[in-house]
Amino acid sequence: MRNIKQVLLVALGVMLFASCASEQKDEQSGSLPEFEKLTFKTPSDSNFNINIVYQHIVNTAESDIFAAIEESNLELTLPREESDVEADANFEERAEALLQTIIDDGFDAYDLDLVQTAFLTRNNATLCYATSCYTYMGGAHGYGTLHYTCYDLASGQMYDFRYLNEGEWDTELRMLIYNKLREVYSESEVFITPDKIYVPESVLLTDVGLLLTYQPYEIAPYSTGIVQVELTDEDIAATGAPLLWVAEAE
Repeated sequence: MRNIKQVLLVALGVMLFASCASEQKDEQSGSLPEFEKLTFKTPSDSNFNINIVYQHIVNTAESDIFAAIEESNLELTLPREESDVEADANFEERAEALLQTIIDDGFDAYDLDLVQTAFLTRNNATLCYATSCYTYMGGAHGYGTLHYTCYDLASGQMYDFRYLNEGEWDTELRMLIYNKLREVYSESEVFITPDKIYVPESVLLTDVGLLLTYQPYEIAPYSTGIVQVELTDEDIAATGAPLLWVAEAE
């Protein structure tokens, strides 16, 4: 129950950010991305319960950076290779193709609930997406994930925090993550050891640090659910690891 509450709190914060992101103005760089919620949903009488909510940047004509982020986000959310569509296929075309792929794969029933929100952090310098995805294809239970991607609005580059897994700070950083986990989770809830812990693929750049998000089964049993731990900038800097997101903002 504790982990479910944590995820709900994070999701609530994401929704609050998303509701005001399009109204915010960056004093340094001018306009900010504006969003339109695009949806795809199968009829209620269908054997396939598909619900997709996608955050589309509407003002891509104003900025090559916005256009590049939009292209990247669409590809990450609905990859063309999974449904065999053209590279320039739009949201609707990709969603329709995904449904057809599910049908062609022979599923009698299929549940997919994919909901995305978008919001700004770091004084409007970073655009982040939170994509919550739940799938059920039969069996004892479905599978839910929460994936974050963050983009530097000055360059359009997506942040890749995997560099934190390398370098002379590695051992100290692993212990930092492990100790933070142990403040919240017991050894029965999270079975990872200090020498095996790592920075996951899903990382949210918050206003104060990084929120590491591990999917079910990644470092814990399914019953634990999504595992999250927050590291402040100060926590990370104390290990000797460089804070690239801070250096770029200076």
